[in-house]
Amino acid sequence: MLFLCKFTDCALNLEITEDNIYNKDKICLSKIFISETEIKGGKQRMSKENCESEARKKIAASIGATPEEIYFTSGRADGHLKALKAVVKASKKARPHVIITTMEDPEVLDECSRLERKDAVVTYLDPITTGRVEVAMIENELKENTELISVTAANCQTGTSEPFTGIGTMTSEKGVIFHTDAAFAFGKMPINVERSHIDLLTADASYFGGPENAGFLYVRKSTGAGEYVSETALSEETLTVMSDMAEV
Repeated sequence: MLFLCKFTDCALNLEITEDNIYNKDKICLSKIFISETEIKGGKQRMSKENCESEARKKIAASIGATPEEIYFTSGRADGHLKALKAVVKASKKARPHVIITTMEDPEVLDECSRLERKDAVVTYLDPITTGRVEVAMIENELKENTELISVTAANCQTGTSEPFTGIGTMTSEKGVIFHTDAAFAFGKMPINVERSHIDLLTADASYFGGPENAGFLYVRKSTGAGEYVSETALSEETLTVMSDMAEV
């Protein structure tokens, strides 16, 4: 015989045998308690998933990307480090060549030094007196095994923007991956990853009115680097504020 137990939107069918017929109420209550806990946990997980999904959609829309290409980070340096490591790991070249400017975050430059000792060959470019790195300067440093070019989108010290669309167009033609650190540009100038041929882009929420210790990394799906990105867990409140500010 079956004992039907209903609790809010949860119905449980419990088989009553000689061993449990006198304890059916206890069994039912136990099952209800477990189910209610599971339901609450499921709703919480669903709420977090929905929040993450909504945040990805808003951020992706702000730069012309797709939601599955957006990864959460703890900020500028973290995003840049994730981008650098992911591209090197995804590379099929034995020792991929990386071109990076000396304007990048010190933590990123330190990581490049570590990569040089084992995983990659790195070329460091100094900007000209105006603070810019011109397309021709980068093109002159290209090698057969060049995998990644990383140039900040805007120079916070000189207040100048870099020719990232020109760089992206060139790298797209050469089959080289292009990353830009848009921490000082996102929210201050229009950026579209498709029109500018940007393959990876990092941004820091605290630079566009969002919370501290939060940011995002865009990784073009076709690069294959996305599967090597270790995403940072952010709270629902942080995700909501960051994505709302990205829309502004």
